Amino acid sequence: MDLCFINGQTGWACGVTMLFGNGEIELPTPGSISVTHDGGRTWEIQLLEQDAPGMGKICFADEDHGIASYVGNSLLITENGGEDWEVVEDLPFSFYTLEHIRDGIFIGTGQVMVDGNWIRIIGRTTDFGIEWDTVWNSEDMGEGARVSKISFVNDDVGFVSGTFEENPFMLRTEDGGLNWEDFPIPGVLEEGGGEIRCISFPTPWRGYAGVTQGRNFRRVFVWTDTEQIVRLNMDEGWNMVSINVDPGERAIDEVVQSLVRSEALTLMKDHNGNFYSPAREFNNIPTPWAASQGYMVRVDREVHLTVAGNRIELDTPIELNEGWQMVAYYPREGLEVPEALESIQDDIITAKDDNGRFYLPEFSFNNMPAMVEGRGYLLKMENEAELVYPWGE
Repeated sequence: MDLCFINGQTGWACGVTMLFGNGEIELPTPGSISVTHDGGRTWEIQLLEQDAPGMGKICFADEDHGIASYVGNSLLITENGGEDWEVVEDLPFSFYTLEHIRDGIFIGTGQVMVDGNWIRIIGRTTDFGIEWDTVWNSEDMGEGARVSKISFVNDDVGFVSGTFEENPFMLRTEDGGLNWEDFPIPGVLEEGGGEIRCISFPTPWRGYAGVTQGRNFRRVFVWTDTEQIVRLNMDEGWNMVSINVDPGERAIDEVVQSLVRSEALTLMKDHNGNFYSPAREFNNIPTPWAASQGYMVRVDREVHLTVAGNRIELDTPIELNEGWQMVAYYPREGLEVPEALESIQDDIITAKDDNGRFYLPEFSFNNMPAMVEGRGYLLKMENEAELVYPWGE
């Protein structure tokens, strides 16, 4: 059984008993799809197939386009709000969870039998469910792995929960479901085992999981906000960027992998002139990514990059040398330039952004907008100094 509402009035149900106020509305089950246009007060049956028990999940992208799980490796697809449903057969796997991301992109979890073993799958479609690509499978984990619940924060960042050998695990994507990586779970949950029955991530760095451990023991676990994600929005051409998270030991080419994969990245430089050229397969920028530094990134179109890592404390000092350097901006909130650079007022000569606007404290001149998360800044120092941002979120 499943429900999907696209607003406060219009929604669809797969073979469930609906409660509204003090009333109870019985819907045929298990092979039925019904629609409401008055917030659930009344329901109209759109499809009724008593021999289709696989019709257990339903998801709509908008008032017209929707998909529902069906028998075996097949889906039901509608382009007119459920008035007509078309069966799409011979898909890579059978489905048990569906979620719409954006613009006809859906993520689904399911399974397929391979050589007598069940392989768990995460699939992705970009055409409202007609063609599906397998973007993750459980073959490397071994028999018995399961994936189930999906929670997306935005167009790019999402999570899938699973269980392997009676222990829960989590996967995370930062590129709209194209690639999935292991996501650390709370230590107490890892030690206690159990099965994650539901997940919700309201932000990229804070989430919740409902877990069953044993027959009657249920708990809710919380991911803390020490793990964060920063989104770098880039225009076509050169961009001076920085991050306010610590990506650990990840190399430069690993951090910008999604830009390389989409062939958007043409060149990347650090403040010493070292550069990374994906086309030439050359990179002499020191690794790992230095969170305290800024980088110049050239892309051939408007794109964005998300980077995950541990939160950097706002009072973490940035060591500055005499002369020019590109530095990171740590606060999550914007600050006017004089306020942001207050700790180095006696040592700075000038500051610049990637549009050539500048700040000259000696002459009390500034035409730069507020310093913001995700951007890097060019500083020229008269002396060595420590930059400490005054406040954050």
